[in-house]
Amino acid sequence: MVAEIPRAEASVERLLAAAGSEQQSHAGSTASPATSHQLAAFATRWGTLLSMALILCVLGFRAPTLFDPNTILTILKQSCILILIAYALSLALLAGGFDVSVGALSDLTSNLASGILGGGGSIFAAIAVGPAVGLLTGFVNALLIMVVRIPPFVATLGTTLLLTGLALGYNGGQALTLENQPAYFTLGQGTVGPIPVVVIITAVILRSEE
Repeated sequence: MVAEIPRAEASVERLLAAAGSEQQSHAGSTASPATSHQLAAFATRWGTLLSMALILCVLGFRAPTLFDPNTILTILKQSCILILIAYALSLALLAGGFDVSVGALSDLTSNLASGILGGGGSIFAAIAVGPAVGLLTGFVNALLIMVVRIPPFVATLGTTLLLTGLALGYNGGQALTLENQPAYFTLGQGTVGPIPVVVIITAVILRSEE
């Protein structure tokens, strides 16, 4: 808004004062959107981490043993598989796609590895079956998406149903259990000092990609 000064009362001082008040009013009107933009950027970048920290503080207050070193290591050990799956899935997200078959693929490969070890196979074959089946599944997904031009969500959803059916057909709908496989169990349950082996493997994989 521009202040109107009668011609008779106009002077250099009055004109400068009016111009100054107008600039201050304009600056005040633009400061609020700038501040809102900064707050929105801060919330976008740090909101998730701050929310998680708040939740951890509340849970730690209700259950003090949550921050016990043994509890923290147990949580890390249980989370490592999900971390590795999410890390691999991020590659598809960076490419602009989405892969919903990772859960079914993990289920199938774990069943195959258990079946190989339970049938007297070597630990090397049990470990190798995961990458082999994963590469084959990735090739099928890429063929459906890049060649057949099926949307990534639809293509990987179909692959999910196929992998789930293969897993159920392989294990007969029953959970496969293993016994007396210390070398294989070390990967998921072993420790190096107080640190679980699976945590070390996860840290090495994430560190190698930096």
